[in-house]
Amino acid sequence: MDVVGEGVWEHELTPGISQERTLHPTPQRAWHSPRCRELLGADLADEPSAIRTRIDPPDLPRWDALCGAATRAPGHTVDGRLRLRTADGSLRWFQVRMRATVDSGAAATRLAGSLRELDTDAAPTQAKAAFLAHMSHELRTPLNAVLGMTELAQRLATHNEQRGYLELAQQSGQSLLRLIGDVIDYARAEAGELALRLETFDLSQLLAETFRGFMPQVHGRGLTMLYDYLGEQTQFQGDPARVRQIVSNLLANAVKFTAHGHVALVTELRAQADGPWLLRIQVHDTGTGMDAATLERVFRPFEQGDNSARRQHGGTGLGLSLARKLAALMAGRVTASSVPGRGSVFTVELRLAAVAQPAPAPHAPGHAWLVVRNATTSPWLPRRIERLGWTTELIPDLAQATRRALLGGRAPDCIVLAEDGLDDASDLGALRRALPEGTRVTLLLRPDFHQPVLLERAARSGMAVLLKPLTPAELRTVASAEARPAPARSEPSTPMRPGMHVLVVEDNPLNQLVAREMLMVLGMKVSVAASGEEALAHCLEKAPDLVLMDIQMPGMDGVEATRRLRALQADGTLRPFPIVALTAHALAADRQSSLEAGMDEHLTKPMQFESLRTVLDQWRPDDPELTGDDENGPTAN
Repeated sequence: MDVVGEGVWEHELTPGISQERTLHPTPQRAWHSPRCRELLGADLADEPSAIRTRIDPPDLPRWDALCGAATRAPGHTVDGRLRLRTADGSLRWFQVRMRATVDSGAAATRLAGSLRELDTDAAPTQAKAAFLAHMSHELRTPLNAVLGMTELAQRLATHNEQRGYLELAQQSGQSLLRLIGDVIDYARAEAGELALRLETFDLSQLLAETFRGFMPQVHGRGLTMLYDYLGEQTQFQGDPARVRQIVSNLLANAVKFTAHGHVALVTELRAQADGPWLLRIQVHDTGTGMDAATLERVFRPFEQGDNSARRQHGGTGLGLSLARKLAALMAGRVTASSVPGRGSVFTVELRLAAVAQPAPAPHAPGHAWLVVRNATTSPWLPRRIERLGWTTELIPDLAQATRRALLGGRAPDCIVLAEDGLDDASDLGALRRALPEGTRVTLLLRPDFHQPVLLERAARSGMAVLLKPLTPAELRTVASAEARPAPARSEPSTPMRPGMHVLVVEDNPLNQLVAREMLMVLGMKVSVAASGEEALAHCLEKAPDLVLMDIQMPGMDGVEATRRLRALQADGTLRPFPIVALTAHALAADRQSSLEAGMDEHLTKPMQFESLRTVLDQWRPDDPELTGDDENGPTAN
């Protein structure tokens, strides 16, 4: 790494700490080259924290993320841009590169890196970052009202035609939101402003949820969506939002360029001797395909292979380029192969540390009936069940399954009913009566499946309901005695304890309306304040159970209001209550500033029922002080 003009450094890491069990390695000893001292100051001591203490505080998460990425992928160089305090006391931008080596026990022993001062002055770069933050806020604010009102209207729709129009509007709004996110994230990546948030997450759940998001838009197009997850390990450490973004961009690309056939998401997990697991996530499609020359261009920003693709399909051409940049930030890579006229395969390879999880409970093998009208729509489900040691049998419709059950013979241990073999006339009760007592029956449905009458029949018949695709845990539930009847959740459920008093601090009238209506649907009592000053007055008059705080407001902003509320709580004037940022500020630094100001959580607009409900459940007090008139239900003022 020693390059002319660059400062070189080495950190010897604490021995015996496995890279699989730590996100940010702890240096034990350090060495810095003379050029390092020239750049950062002659007083730069050979101490482990010497460089870290000179990093601009907002950039510390990025430094930690780089160190973590390097130790999880030893031998690979990771790089990023950081602001450091230099010898003359000024704040300057540096290109930072680092690489880790490990011992035979898979423990990181040394981290070597370099610093190169960039020609760009800090002021223009900071202005660029401020512009990105401002643009993100200004674009997300009106989108919050559009998407929030659309989601509310969907709940009030009485006809399928109305619901269909609103679903299309919602999908278009979400597409616009993803487009805005891609453009801003790409600019942030170019400026070295992207940082990782490392946490424990369920990879199988993340992939299933991401996959489900694309199923409604391909339904009716003749496209088959296929899914497979090879492995039992599901808990990993990494940045779930960025993993989701990579997979979403690859799926969006496949769906856009595939008119017929299928789009498949396949995940393969491999444990590695050196610690981190290798995750290989592939998106297959039977779309237009590309020749070698086109394939070379698809990862370039603003490229879509050729101009005809842009005219026919639209888009910015940033999705694949951003996916590759995000993977590189995690010391991974994105590659592609393609055959013109036959389709493409995009592969993501990441190395993530696995988190210990309970071993799956053993279960006896059995026999499953899969009731699927069109076997080509679920060709991979039988083999996923068979990998559990079961045998499977395909049956084309519910009526035939009922007749088979009445005839006797080998009874199934479980039955899976896919939605394409069901309709409002389906007699689930007849099937249940024909089966031996205790036979498990599961309805496997698309996330946009909407037949309330059928779902009521399933509940009365003691049948479980799950959404496609199945995670490994859900698959084991289908093939075990743990299966239980459950309602299909086509919309967020009502909180367990209604009546919680929520104060919404928001200056935009439309966003006030969206927040108030969503919270009232969820059973909350709602007050509204249009500024930080009003929020203080509300809380001093009667403390709420939770505050949803906008950040950017005229007068006293959300950060200052939070600081003052926390001070009043600290001196005993106010009782403690959670404060959650609900803002159009979507950058990592915005989240950090919210938490540093004393907020408990940071939600990014646009508001969605599910994320709002999750926060309410998470921060619900054990014994909330209910405000307003209990007999009148939810109130707003």
